[in-house]
Amino acid sequence: MFTIGEVAAKTGLSTHTLRYYEKQEIIPFPKRVNGKDRVYSEKDITFINFICSLKSTGMSLENIKEIVKDGCILEKEIPSISGLLIRRKEILQKHLEKLRVQKTDLEEIIKLTENKIAAYNSML
Repeated sequence: MFTIGEVAAKTGLSTHTLRYYEKQEIIPFPKRVNGKDRVYSEKDITFINFICSLKSTGMSLENIKEIVKDGCILEKEIPSISGLLIRRKEILQKHLEKLRVQKTDLEEIIKLTENKIAAYNSML
């Protein structure tokens, strides 16, 4: 079991962010020791790292919350997950399209920057 400080160090999130994600129901409330101190399992850390990976792509907390609100798909009964899968797939498809637009924009910025560097090099 890990303390909130240890989880913060392992995930790169601050303790404040971990508490905020709990309040926003993005991550489940951890178990408590003596009714006070948070303790996290390795499974909790894996889940938090999953959240971090989604966030690192620029996905909004609103969409992340929508993806994780029903819990782990692997823990659900097969007949009941089709709706979850469809909803999650739609969120991810919209996010992927947004990422593709950002990629195109970044490629244009990179090209402009390369041209500017080339111009400076020719002036030198």
